[in-house]
Amino acid sequence: MNNNTNKVSKYTFVGSYPQWVYLGHKCLCPDCANQSGGPIPDSAVQVNWENPDLYCDECEGRIESAYAEPA
Repeated sequence: MNNNTNKVSKYTFVGSYPQWVYLGHKCLCPDCANQSGGPIPDSAVQVNWENPDLYCDECEGRIESAYAEPA
């Protein structure tokens, strides 16, 4: 998360791990979370470590995982 703009980046700054957001009982990709219009708490931003089947509830796009990418 970039605290200066309150925008979520697709990857973490250190390690480049893929991020997603749990906001309003929804799983959101960073693009959809940034379009939500409201503030995004730091605690809502998560890293997708090992879930190869994590999808955004808004755009239905797949959120890549750090360690469980399909072959």
